Amino acid sequence: MALSKFAVACAAAIFAGGATAGLAIDNTTDSTPQVRADNRVTPIRAIADPERSLHGVAVQFVSGKPFGRVVAITTNADGHVSKIRIVLDDMPAQQLWLDQRDLVYSRARDVIVAHDVHAPAITVADAR
Repeated sequence: MALSKFAVACAAAIFAGGATAGLAIDNTTDSTPQVRADNRVTPIRAIADPERSLHGVAVQFVSGKPFGRVVAITTNADGHVSKIRIVLDDMPAQQLWLDQRDLVYSRARDVIVAHDVHAPAITVADAR
């Protein structure tokens, strides 16, 4: 009696499925959480006593690359952060004001993460 290749493939698939189904029941593992503890962040406007808590803290891009440190903080009438001024690591003479809307504080890494910072428009003078 001749069996077609299709029939052999179907039988192999059924056998493999049954064998692996038994493995899944016996070898249960906990699923990893969707939000890891080191990814928890707080909007900087919610930080209590921002002058003391955020002064000197590193600022980095979402990618993890640091680009500056906090040197000044402005607060609104309620005492919440409205802007932070940072000094750039690569150009210490340059300072930027960043709005609090795009900044969050990572407690686990003790850094401020900037979600949407655009490069400033810099014009280079002609040396002639």
